Amino acid sequence: MMAIEIIDSDTFLGADTNFNIFTNERETNLNADQRCVESGSFYLGDLVNVFRTGSMVTRVVDGGLLSHSSTLYGTCDGAIGAVLTLAPELYRFAHDVQKAVAGQCRNAMRISHEVYRAFDKDQIVVPSKGFVDGDLVESLLDMPRETARKIVQDVLLPNQEEPVDQNAENVLKLVEELSRMH
Repeated sequence: MMAIEIIDSDTFLGADTNFNIFTNERETNLNADQRCVESGSFYLGDLVNVFRTGSMVTRVVDGGLLSHSSTLYGTCDGAIGAVLTLAPELYRFAHDVQKAVAGQCRNAMRISHEVYRAFDKDQIVVPSKGFVDGDLVESLLDMPRETARKIVQDVLLPNQEEPVDQNAENVLKLVEELSRMH
């Protein structure tokens, strides 16, 4: 364990020496030896050594789908990043965008995004869960607009049950909003 931060009374964010970040949630109905269960795991690829509650931007309160909390992290190599807690509908949306982008684009290492971000703990590799790769989602904004539209044409907006005519443009607008959250 390299760093830990309390997100709320039942949720904890941690980082380990295998370049992973993870979340644990307190379960009161379990016995004393199993009070925390892992609820999220993600291979970050950098050694986090500090977490701090905060944000790098001024927060705009709109009462909608914006994040509930923001935690900054610092790494041994000097990188700074943010872990945002999202409303369930926004998490589903961001996860769907991540899946759409990852299905169309290969990274520089030419391995799938799922394999790259898999949680690696003591030679046991499990798929990431409970986290969305914001850099991958935001890479959509760097693509030619027509390519980005094709990738996200079937992604549903939060609280939407089926795609509509202007869906791709609305998805891109929401991704732009998300990019301003940190």
